[in-house]
This record gives sequence, structure tokens and C-alpha cells, in this order.
Amino acid sequence: MFRKIFCLILFLALASCALAQNYTAVTATVTDPNGIPYANGTIMFTLGPLPFSSPPTLPTTPPTPVPGTWGPFGLSAAGLFSGVVPSNASITPASTQWTPTVCPNPNVALPFGTQSGCFSGAATTISGSSQDISAVLALASVALTQKTNIGRIYNTLPAAGTSSITATTMVTAPTIPAGGTSYRLSGYVSQTILGTSCTGNSTIVLNAVFQDPNAASAQTQAVATFSVTTNGTLGIVPMTTNTDSGLVIRAKAGTAVQYSTTFTPGSACSPAPTVQVYPLLEVM
Repeated sequence: MFRKIFCLILFLALASCALAQNYTAVTATVTDPNGIPYANGTIMFTLGPLPFSSPPTLPTTPPTPVPGTWGPFGLSAAGLFSGVVPSNASITPASTQWTPTVCPNPNVALPFGTQSGCFSGAATTISGSSQDISAVLALASVALTQKTNIGRIYNTLPAAGTSSITATTMVTAPTIPAGGTSYRLSGYVSQTILGTSCTGNSTIVLNAVFQDPNAASAQTQAVATFSVTTNGTLGIVPMTTNTDSGLVIRAKAGTAVQYSTTFTPGSACSPAPTVQVYPLLEVM
């Protein structure tokens, strides 16, 4: 009797081991390009490529049919998936692959923005005891936030003057997306009072002051230079470098986007021309 029980236990253990070899423990963390999780969404696997030379099966006795779709399975609130999928290495016919498709849960409000449609990752060979497919899904994920138009952000108009303007914050880049936000800084300069006794030209440089996502601190980048000829002419000051299209920058998430000016009065000015700067910052 003991021998029979032992043989039965051994048989069941071997059968369980053989069954485990036919399946792969698959995991994934599903987020959109901005790092927002596909909270409480679903993931499903589709077997291909079609057509099959024979119905897909696993090598059991008798052979176990493999359905054309596996799932759907639920994702956690953090966009996590963990489950078992039939191993492509065990499926007959050979050279099959699984294509994962992720959909957001339309009944659950996501933490940011509006929900978008489903997306499919690349066809993938799933095999071995375990496999993580986060990278496959990251290459195809769809943003869960939507931009409806270009937003324009104006700073408080500075007073007209004859000196440089220190770094002035126009906006703070949001924390989402984590990779930073793109902006375009442009502007123009207007002369409000003529200079006196100037024998040289006065220049005004409009600068962008921001922290690039790869930089350790904020840096200053010239946007455009404007030049007042001797005492100048009331109204718009000519731009002498760059174009009125402005400078496109990318600011690190959570950092200030600023502008500043460098004012250099012309020779012998007493006083220098008085000018007013009109900066414009656009969210791309």
C-alpha cells in the first residue's frame, strides 16, 4: 500500500512539473509615456501568426488545445499584471508568438487626464519559467492625457527701464509628464523714451533661464538680441539676431521657466534709451 501511495504522489508531482513547463509566469508594469499607470485596466494575449498549419496544442496526454486569445486579465491600481501564459516553446505548431493588448478600464477614473483607447505591443515569444514584458508594452503605450490646444502664458509686464531684468518666473513646469515639458519663448522690445547723447548703439538680449531635464541646475540661453541705434526711435526695436519664431526649450518637471534680459547701453548715453520687453511663453 505504501508503495502505491508513493508512486501516486510521484506521478502527480511529475505531472505537475510537466504542466508547469508548458506555461510561463508573465509579469508587466503598464504605464503611459508620462508614467501614468493603466490603473485597473485589462491585458489580453492573442496567438499568432495566422493561419496555423494545425490547431495549437500543448504536449500533454491528450494534447491540450490552446485558445487563440488568452485573457483578458485585470491590472492592479498601479498597472501591474502577473499571470501564466502558455509557453510558445511548448506550443505546436512551432514559431508562434503572443501579442499583448492593453485597454484602460472605462469604469474607473484615472488619476490624471482623460482615458484613451487600447494599444497592442509587438508580437513576442513568451517562454521559460518567467518573463517580464514591461519594455514591450512601453514601446507601444498610448498617453492617458490629451492636449487640446497650445496654451499661452504671459508674465506680469515689467516696467520700462534702462537696465537689465533679473530672472523672472513665467511658469513652473508641471510634474507630469515626468520627462519635462516643451516651451517656446519669444518676444519683442519697444522703445518708450529716446536716449540722449548716445554715440553708440544700445543692445537688449532676451534670455531663457531654465533647467534642461539632463542638467543639474538652471542655465541661461539667449533667445534674441535687439539693437537701438544711437538715441533710437520710439516703438518697436529691431531684432538683430535670431528670428521671431523664438527658442524651443524643454524644462525639467517641477522647475521654474524664467526669462531675463541683458541691457547694454550705448557709448556716451546720458541717459540710455528707455525700453520695455514683451516676453511670450508658449506651451508646446
